[in-house]
Order: sequence, then structure tokens, then C-alpha cells
Amino acid sequence: MSTTLPPSSDPELPAEPAVSADAPEPVAVEPEAKVPLIRRLPTGVFTAGYGALLAGVAVFGVVLASYEVGADSPAYHVDRPARPAPAPPPPGSEVAAASNVVSSVRDYLISDVETNATLTGVTLTGNTTDQAEADTAELAGHVSRLLQQNCVDNLTLRTQDNLRINVWGYCLHSPSAETLQSYIDVAVDEGADAVSFMFYPGRSTERQVAMTWQSDTEAEAEDIAAGWKDIPQPDDVDSTDFVVYGPENVRQETSEESLTVSPTGEKFREEIGNR
Repeated sequence: MSTTLPPSSDPELPAEPAVSADAPEPVAVEPEAKVPLIRRLPTGVFTAGYGALLAGVAVFGVVLASYEVGADSPAYHVDRPARPAPAPPPPGSEVAAASNVVSSVRDYLISDVETNATLTGVTLTGNTTDQAEADTAELAGHVSRLLQQNCVDNLTLRTQDNLRINVWGYCLHSPSAETLQSYIDVAVDEGADAVSFMFYPGRSTERQVAMTWQSDTEAEAEDIAAGWKDIPQPDDVDSTDFVVYGPENVRQETSEESLTVSPTGEKFREEIGNR
């Protein structure tokens, strides 16, 4: 026995609801836009971080520049420290030292005495008297004792014939009286313009003597230079330096070098001009 089914039919869809004329139209929603991470940071954090970055770049640049300069520069050289300047004397001591020197000078040997206190001692200038020039042994002995008893590191005496006697660099010691007298006598006898006794501590030639002449003629200058070989050099003198200036040439001889002759004055200018 068969059963007869009714013919199939499509199911009915529910009816769409009625849309009111006054209802608002639907708004399309766009997907959220992507915001960069740097814009998401708070303003304070961004400012602090950016400032730190700029500072780091600046420091790195300075370090790099310093390294390049250091690489191209020669090795740093350290010189030996210079000898320090002497400390100033206590207030009033320089006046006392200068007054002590003046009171020690024998006015019948040295007149017109002037002194000046310095950081290293006392400067003394004066003129020799007739008695001093007549008895150079007494003058030399007095000068030697004066230097040994006082720090007179700059002494200049002028004779009546305009000879300058200089003693430089001696403080509480002096050339011997015999050495002073021997060179003073030579300077007087040979008509020198200056005789200088110099002390350079620490040098291989600490004790030096120099004599200087001015000559009006070349013949006279030649005669003066010829007599230098006869001037004795005492044991307490390490080096000598003799110079005579003529109208055309300068003649010089030291204990280390033989006589040399060099042009001067007009002759010097002519030779230089012809080079």
C-alpha cells in the first residue's frame, strides 16, 4: 500500500519589517586608522627622550673630534720645571741689607755710593777715589771683603778715567783680592773701557772675566789684541773673554778660542751689501 505525499513547496521567508519613513539611515563604520607609535607617547616623555638623544649625539661628536685631534698631534712633552724665582725678602729686611752695605763701604776708597735692594741682593754703584786708584791692592781687598760679608750681587765702580769695574753674580763670596787687583791693573795700564768679573753658578765655567776696549784706529786695536797673550789667568778664573772694537773690525779672543777678526761699522755694512 502506497502513501501519496503532497507536492513539496519552498518554505516561506518571514516578511521584512516595514521601514518607517522617519527612521534615520544607517551610518557606515570605517575600520579604526593606525596611529604611529611616536604620536601615542605622552608629550612629557617625548620631550625628555628627544632631548637626551640630542645630548648623546653632541657628546659623541665631541669625543670623536678629540680622538681625531689626539691621533694627529705629537706626543705631549713635559719640560723640566724652571728654577723658581727667589722669594721676596721679609718686609724691612731689604732696607736693612742696603743700609748695612752702605755702612760697610770705606768712603776714602769709594765715593758717591748708591744702593738699591732687589729680590736677589743689593745693587751698589760708586766712584773710586784718588787713594783707591793709587793703591789698587787696598781697593781690591776692600771690594773682596765687602762682597763676602754682604750679598752685593751687582756692583759697578767707575774710575776717574771712566773705566768701569763690574762684579756681577757674587753673593756672600767674591773673587780673590789678588785676582781683582791683577785684572784691574791690566785694565788701567792698557786703557780698557771695562773689566767685568762674573759668576754663573752651575756652569762648567762659573767664574769668568771679560775686558772690553774701544779703539780709534785699526793699528791700535791690533796692538791691544797682540798683548792679550801676556795676560795671566789665575786658578780661580775659569774663562776669559777679551774684545776690542776698532773702526773697521772687532777682534775677540777667549780662553777657549783663538783670536778672531770680524768686520764692523762701515766695512760690515759694505760686506753685507755685497752679498
